[in-house]
Amino acid sequence: KIKNYRMTDLTESIDSILQYYVETEELLLNNEYKFSIETNKLEFTADLLTDEIATSITIPPTGEGEFIYQFGEKCLKKEGTLETILKSFMDDVLHQRDSRLDTDLTSPTTPNFGDNVDWDKMDSTLDDIDEGDNNKENSLQILADHVLICNLLFGWDSATAIKNTTIVRASIGSQYLPDEQKKSYSLKDNQLVTISIHFSQDYTNHTTPPKIDFKRGSSGVTAYGEQLANMARAYVPKRWKDLCESKTPLLDFSSKLYYKQDQISKNVSLSMSTMQIAEMEHVVSSLISETGKASRKYAMALCLIAMDMDILKAVHMYKTCGGEMGSSDNGVDETRLLEVFSNTQKKYGSIFKTNFIVEFITYLTARSFFSTRFCCICDRQIQVPYITRKPTVCTNYKCQFDYIKRHVCASVPMTICPVTIGNDLLDNPFICDMLISFAYAAAANTSRRQLIFKPFPPMYVSSSGTQNFDAVVNTLKNFPNVDEMTAAVKKNNEMGLKSLMKADGYELLKWILTCDRIAMVLMSKDKQIPEMKTEHQYMMLVDDPEKTRNFARDRKKYGSYFAFHGSGIENWHSILRRGLVVASGTSLQTTGAAYGSGVYLAPQAATSWSYSKTGASWPKSKFGNSTSLKCMSICEVVKHPDVPHTPSPYYVVKHPQYISTRFFAFYPTSVSLSVTADTLKLHKYLGEDSS
Repeated sequence: KIKNYRMTDLTESIDSILQYYVETEELLLNNEYKFSIETNKLEFTADLLTDEIATSITIPPTGEGEFIYQFGEKCLKKEGTLETILKSFMDDVLHQRDSRLDTDLTSPTTPNFGDNVDWDKMDSTLDDIDEGDNNKENSLQILADHVLICNLLFGWDSATAIKNTTIVRASIGSQYLPDEQKKSYSLKDNQLVTISIHFSQDYTNHTTPPKIDFKRGSSGVTAYGEQLANMARAYVPKRWKDLCESKTPLLDFSSKLYYKQDQISKNVSLSMSTMQIAEMEHVVSSLISETGKASRKYAMALCLIAMDMDILKAVHMYKTCGGEMGSSDNGVDETRLLEVFSNTQKKYGSIFKTNFIVEFITYLTARSFFSTRFCCICDRQIQVPYITRKPTVCTNYKCQFDYIKRHVCASVPMTICPVTIGNDLLDNPFICDMLISFAYAAAANTSRRQLIFKPFPPMYVSSSGTQNFDAVVNTLKNFPNVDEMTAAVKKNNEMGLKSLMKADGYELLKWILTCDRIAMVLMSKDKQIPEMKTEHQYMMLVDDPEKTRNFARDRKKYGSYFAFHGSGIENWHSILRRGLVVASGTSLQTTGAAYGSGVYLAPQAATSWSYSKTGASWPKSKFGNSTSLKCMSICEVVKHPDVPHTPSPYYVVKHPQYISTRFFAFYPTSVSLSVTADTLKLHKYLGEDSS
């Protein structure tokens, strides 16, 4: 059936195109695609977050010509090649997904439960449902009952069921979080983050896991809300699989969680098989006595975990630990809870046993306390030693791409840190090699290292404050190369790397790869700027959120242009961590400032190339002990009235707040560059208008 187009070639082409959208655009394709030789039809299901759309493309026998694609009820015919048509189709799917994300969910029409609830009417509603009702009605009622019990446990703002749908809005508060953590997310003292859970039509059927949705930009809590949604997306599919297999395991946090050290003498795990209940009761009692109603949700979550999600036992534990009881807003109405629990258990029996809404709130409430110890995007635990309560994005390619390109979790300052040093070496061998090389170049520059090797590794500072540059250089010289490091990781994980590097080497490597790390992601080959003549091209996010917002505001008002910046290899250790600074008239200045004080940028790549000086190179670098390694960045500049709009012959920008470093390129070998920035149409690489 396939003429002039071998089946393997067709399959590989489809694979590569679909995989690109899965990896770079976070488009979920449920199940593997199916390709029928008989009909030449490619079929798969696109997950648009709010629902799933069946899709198909009928491919002409030669692999090019007239394509017919069906997207839900939409049917189109287009002429082209497999690559152009499939990419056009996938872009259409992305557009549909993004449109749905930008549209508010249906507003809830059912009130939150509270003091004005007509309990008798609710009881009569429960009594009206008999065994003859269909599964959908039973499912909706069970869902409503689960939401009611959740509200009785955690408070009336915890969950809301959307009328006549299987959508639940779950709310997680910030009142129990430490002040430092709230500040890092820019949260108010008692701010609610609402996440929508979209169940299948039959809530009690666990074959299809629910979809998690969080509307970006809502309530000023974007980063925290996005992280909570990502936590849920990582947890829900695994838990749903357990429910489908009739398993009810303990909530597994798969990591050690640390409570307040002044309250507990040792670190404890949330696995009850390794913690005494009495120890947990001590934690809950301390929380309640210290913070009162602010700790209610967190204390209740710990009680539920301690009691293996047995709701009635958890309430008893909460009561024993001093938790407020009764029908007030701050209390747990034990009497009412028993009534509802008894009624629903009688009606639905074992179907009612697993209250997923309570589990969901319990999991996110307990996990949110430790949010800064997990990647905000992929939710993997950051295993590099814990330092601060700041949100973190790991160095995984997809996480970096989402953070830089899609601005996921970018509304507050993020720490960039690998899950482990070994993971970083496996995921980003070129970046790791580059960062080591820059540190070596700065430390080995004997004439300027006191000025340019900043930040400096603190483990090489004596008690008197003396910086031992030579010791840093010697340790770096003794490093194995990156290929040897990755081989050690593959053989024996992080322990293998530590054994290879020895203590001093491992600590210095860890510092280089984590200290003030910027967000940086390799541009895929089909997205690179060909005129830059190197495969080592990266997109960057250097600026903090406040500068980013101000920059975007000013760019919208005044417009912008792009320009090149070149600098010596020894300067990039500092530039990549601290950004561009005005060096004119300071000890950092290495060339003349004939055109005044400011950051010097050039419209031509060749001009900046001449300032990209080579220097000492790390002997073990992947790029060889080369004296030709050069680096250059491309910056976007706002056309503010205080900024030059035309070069004379350079752009001399006195105010760095109007500069944003967008792209970075490095060159292991010398090339000839003759391109000008205004011919590259760089706005399209950023997915922005050129206005």
